[in-house]
Amino acid sequence: MSTPHRPSTRDRSEGHTTKAATPQGPTPIRPARRFGSRLWWVLGGLVLALLVIPSVVAEMVTDWMWFGSQNLADVYTTRLWLALGVFFGATLLAFIFCMSNWTLAWRVARPNTLYPGQKEPFSRGFTRSVTLAVAAVVALVLGLAAAGGWSTILLYVNSVPFGQTDPLFNNDISLYVFGLPFYQLLRGWSLTLLVVAAIGTAAIYLVGVVPSLTAAQQQGGAPSRFRYSLDSRIETHLSILGALFLALVAIGYWLGRYDLLYSSRAVAYGAGYTDVNAKLPSLYIMMVVAAVMAVLLLVNTRVRTWKLLAGALGVWLLALVLVGGAYPAFVQQFVVKPSELDLEKPYILNNISATRKAFNLDKFKEREVPAVDSITQQQVAQNQDTVNNIRLWDYRPLLDTYSQLQEIRSYYSFGQVDIDRYNLSGSPRQVMLSARELSSGELNAQVRTWQNEHFVYTHGYGAVVSPVNEIEGEGLPKLLVKNIPPETSIPELKITRPEIYYGEQTNEYV
Repeated sequence: MSTPHRPSTRDRSEGHTTKAATPQGPTPIRPARRFGSRLWWVLGGLVLALLVIPSVVAEMVTDWMWFGSQNLADVYTTRLWLALGVFFGATLLAFIFCMSNWTLAWRVARPNTLYPGQKEPFSRGFTRSVTLAVAAVVALVLGLAAAGGWSTILLYVNSVPFGQTDPLFNNDISLYVFGLPFYQLLRGWSLTLLVVAAIGTAAIYLVGVVPSLTAAQQQGGAPSRFRYSLDSRIETHLSILGALFLALVAIGYWLGRYDLLYSSRAVAYGAGYTDVNAKLPSLYIMMVVAAVMAVLLLVNTRVRTWKLLAGALGVWLLALVLVGGAYPAFVQQFVVKPSELDLEKPYILNNISATRKAFNLDKFKEREVPAVDSITQQQVAQNQDTVNNIRLWDYRPLLDTYSQLQEIRSYYSFGQVDIDRYNLSGSPRQVMLSARELSSGELNAQVRTWQNEHFVYTHGYGAVVSPVNEIEGEGLPKLLVKNIPPETSIPELKITRPEIYYGEQTNEYV
């Protein structure tokens, strides 16, 4: 395996196309230039620190004061120290990993030729400074991302078993509540770090190799006769990074099995027939293919042939399309749908059983209660409050009625109708009510200015309340609270502050 010719300084001085200025004698200005560049880096870091640190400190002090006022300072310190520990640990790990790969890449593929307009090759000080700065930024971003998952880490560290298992994998439920989110966080963070490091490594090799390849092509004559191969060290480095990437992909398929328990493909929430009999086997196949490709990449560091890798990549893409996508869709459409109830019944029963356990409904026993053929007037009189609160109105047509009668302005809307109970005039009453909220999307384009959205059209106003079983003329609901400003004849329902700044449809700040 040959490597492209890299012209030396002597070659360039003997008349090759690419030329570099050869330093003559001592260059006393270079230390000053290096000191000046370092000064700019230091000043940039100080400016960045002054922009970031005050806001972070202000937020931390505010949280500390609030938790302290609630006698929960220990809660905040636990969260704070964990987040800081995760941040510094993840930042250090990311920095070391990126710097190790990128420093090695610069050593292997340092450019000896020049780009157009470049007077001298990149100096070690320049490449070191750029690599250090980029690695520091990447490490800080990944450190902050890891620290943001402090709650997931804390839950995992303090997890306890539930004493109940899932019906598909027979794992304790605590795995899905505490363990799986942590494993997914760890894999996602590692995959991001690896991808960023690999992209930086490939970019450095391109910066170092492309000028040399260009020079070699110019020396080799016509492009049709130009042949070259990468440095074996570059192939080895990229193969190892690729193997690590595929290993994380295989782990992703392994963890993806557990996501089937959250599937919404079937008629009931959870793993269904297609998930268990088609999607699960496809995940195993994809995991094996990814693992085999990772092994082939490691073997490639010795064998150095791309035929096996190309074949494995083709198998993986074919499996991704056919096994991962087409086969589950085929099973769902042509196997499950024709006899859906029979095939999905066991999984529906699993859903019902898990739901009953979640709400402690599995502790109740069923028994037959004889039906009452008729009720007497005395029974009605003894349960007058219950009879008076039997709901007759359906919330769906009632919402349309509220909208037609009580929106009043085009920019107001009723989102939903709720049911509540109040003590009105000394007796409990069940009522239906809806808040009149501001729908900024209904404003005309001409009036949707920044001033109007943040100073004028800022809030909803009032609500509509009606009994669950009373009507007025023409079959309309009897409104206990209505209009703008809110009007009511019942003292308990008097609204003194009708403005709704924090509603379900509020999207703009005031």
